[in-house]
Amino acid sequence: MRSYPLLKIIILIPFLLVMIGSAFTVQGENIKSPLPDNNAPAQSTRRIIASMETPPDFQRIDLEPGSFADYVRNLPLKPDGSAVYSYNGILIKDSGSVAAVIDWPLPSEVQQCADVAIRLRAEYLRHIKRQDKIVFSSVSGTKISYTKWLKGKYTLNRSGSAIIHTPSSKTKPDSDAEFEKYLYFVMLYANSASLARDLPEIDADKILPGDLFIQPDQSGRAGIGHVSVILDICQDANGRKLYLFGYGFIPAQDFHLPLPAQNQGIERWFTLDGLKESIECFGPGEFHRF
Repeated sequence: MRSYPLLKIIILIPFLLVMIGSAFTVQGENIKSPLPDNNAPAQSTRRIIASMETPPDFQRIDLEPGSFADYVRNLPLKPDGSAVYSYNGILIKDSGSVAAVIDWPLPSEVQQCADVAIRLRAEYLRHIKRQDKIVFSSVSGTKISYTKWLKGKYTLNRSGSAIIHTPSSKTKPDSDAEFEKYLYFVMLYANSASLARDLPEIDADKILPGDLFIQPDQSGRAGIGHVSVILDICQDANGRKLYLFGYGFIPAQDFHLPLPAQNQGIERWFTLDGLKESIECFGPGEFHRF
């Protein structure tokens, strides 16, 4: 049986050679925010995904306010001209090779591609005060609850073959620090294969912001694979759609939006075929939804 952290490091090494620039699955229904929508509108000076201009004759698709898709569309961006850095401050991509960089935490070496999707969903659920819905499944299928995390401790058993929970008589506060500890624990044992296993597939013509394109490891080792997040969608009068998408990678680095190469899209937006072509080095994949 594997030693989780060591195996993850070993698996990462081949991918560093492919591209220099993870997974638990939330178990829950389609949840909408009961809170007022405090996101700034697209015309605000605050930099968010919704402030990125669409190509001529294209309009953003309608989204339900307070939904997960709407939350994703309103993720904050770093200023134009920002580069992509690793968790320890090494330049990964200069500003000319990315469309935008998400202004988001990058606290440690474990927040890679699948982990970005985990944080995104967990941050949303915490934002709408549904901490009770932050429940993820490990690679082996063990469910790990954030509320149980606050009421006890998750550890590996002596052989390292299973995750176990030990209750405590004292409940920890739902603080930012405790939330980060929980995410770190999750990300240690996360990969794209378990996301692909646990999240339902969706048809490409039904995707929304927040949906994932998952390319699980094809080696049979339940390795890391790759996970990308759809961040926004626009379409023209003929129904032709374009997409913004982003990802983290190895080493752990800023969550960022790539730029389409020639014939992969228009301006900063990808066609669906262009999106897939830009990441085809990770193998075949499918769209999935939390």
